[in-house]
Amino acid sequence: MIVLDTHAWLWFANDDKRLSKRAKQAIRRADALGVSIISVWETAILVAKGRLRFDDDVKVWIHDALTLERIELLQLTPDIAMTAASFGSGIHADPADRIIIATALAHDVAVVTKDGPITDAGLVRCVW
Repeated sequence: MIVLDTHAWLWFANDDKRLSKRAKQAIRRADALGVSIISVWETAILVAKGRLRFDDDVKVWIHDALTLERIELLQLTPDIAMTAASFGSGIHADPADRIIIATALAHDVAVVTKDGPITDAGLVRCVW
């Protein structure tokens, strides 16, 4: 399994050209593509703020994107929440990204992300 950061999930589900060659290779090779439940929340927030639009209603898009082949919805567990909260102030400040990092750590897998602060944190293997 590999965990997809929110933008990587959006781009994968929409067959977006912004996915890097390495990201596409990692996705192709993975037996499962983990999507944190926080990415569902982040997507809905982006739509609510008008920063993201879909042809379909956001609920329809999310449902369809979660039923793509090999997608596995990863829940927010107490351990993941506590790990995300335990990161020091020098680690990425975005709570959603902290949860994505903690989710990848809990599953001992890499994250597909273009997000510099996640990569710079050095807590989890990143692919881009």
